[in-house]
Amino acid sequence: DDAPRPEAERERRTFGQRDKGPREPLPAEEGGGRWFKINVGKFKNADPKWIVPLLCRRGDITKKDIGKIQIMQRETRVEIAPAASERFAEAVKRPDAKDKNIHITPI
Repeated sequence: DDAPRPEAERERRTFGQRDKGPREPLPAEEGGGRWFKINVGKFKNADPKWIVPLLCRRGDITKKDIGKIQIMQRETRVEIAPAASERFAEAVKRPDAKDKNIHITPI
């Protein structure tokens, strides 16, 4: 189909394609990242689609601060950029009314 597509549809398709695929580890020149674990894994249906927004909200960070995500059976490990890791570590200590049973701790 060679018909032109509306701009919004093109943007939506491009955005979805850009966000797919595994996350890259943070660059070595930044000193790598600091690792944290979340007490949910494959058994609790952990998925980057909801883990990334959770990390951003709970840890007061942006998507750019998140490196590699490793989802295992009972836990998930995430790499946080060095520049954001201290702020993240402090922010995730606070209780969260929305996700009371999800705990994020440094490794």
